[in-house]
Amino acid sequence: ALPTLQLVRKTVDKEGNEYFTTNPAEVAEILAEPWKDEWRVEDEESWQKEIDSMKELREHIIRKGESQEFVENLDLSAEAIRRACRAFSGKTAIGVDNVGFRDIAEMPDAALDDLGGLLRQAFMVVGLPSETLLSEMVLLGKAAGGSRTIAVMPSFYRLAMKLCSTNIQQWDFDHAGPWDTALRGSSA
Repeated sequence: ALPTLQLVRKTVDKEGNEYFTTNPAEVAEILAEPWKDEWRVEDEESWQKEIDSMKELREHIIRKGESQEFVENLDLSAEAIRRACRAFSGKTAIGVDNVGFRDIAEMPDAALDDLGGLLRQAFMVVGLPSETLLSEMVLLGKAAGGSRTIAVMPSFYRLAMKLCSTNIQQWDFDHAGPWDTALRGSSA
């Protein structure tokens, strides 16, 4: 089990006075401070370059027809969606969309076919519906002290990744280089 995250923190106000806070917003700000350089939150130029790079990559994939080829190799049937939803643990955290996988699995085939169509469209345009772009960032305590973040992704995104995980694993295997430590069975 992970250690309890310390939610009482000593901080300093604008006048230089030290005080303890339990205000969740202030505690989150304190815990996020060490991550600012890693996340580059104040470097708007870098963020814009990354956004432009992703747009360029997306347009390239669509132009070459790679998204069409990818979708043709996916099983997005009602049964495949139901099976993928049932593969998630009943204890899995649910994202800000507040849609449970068990609830999706219980939907009628016609509704799951429609969901398959939405997933197919997202893969074709290499983009997610805007409603699924918000992720909840959670701070977890680390055994050696400090904290780390994890993202609790929306159910739509998690389901999409579950449905194409075999394809992604195969792509990773096919495109791995000798320098790649992010492969299954590798340790960075």
